[in-house]
Amino acid sequence: AVDFSRACVDLVSTVPGRFPLEPEEPERTLQYGFRRVAQVLTQRRGALSRPLGPGDKLILQQTSIGQGMDSAFLDALADAMIPETWGDEEDAHKFQALRILWPTWNDVHRMLGTSV
Repeated sequence: AVDFSRACVDLVSTVPGRFPLEPEEPERTLQYGFRRVAQVLTQRRGALSRPLGPGDKLILQQTSIGQGMDSAFLDALADAMIPETWGDEEDAHKFQALRILWPTWNDVHRMLGTSV
């Protein structure tokens, strides 16, 4: 079980997959998807008054049941969690665990009040 009583939550809108953006709108790359996840992690990490410890976890829930959950996504997450540019401070800001929550079809139907 996970105690969420002190959790910080950020909702990031995304559509599974990668799509080209219009050249005249480069700021949109930070509003959605993988780059938004990286930005949120960087902001949250910078707001901490202490280094991350063994009890800190990053919990991710994909609502698209794994669509787009590939090596590029996991690499982007790893880069956001532990950027190489941190040098000696890297270990002080390293998550020890990443948990991915997957709702089952039964969970979804139970929430909707429908039968499987």
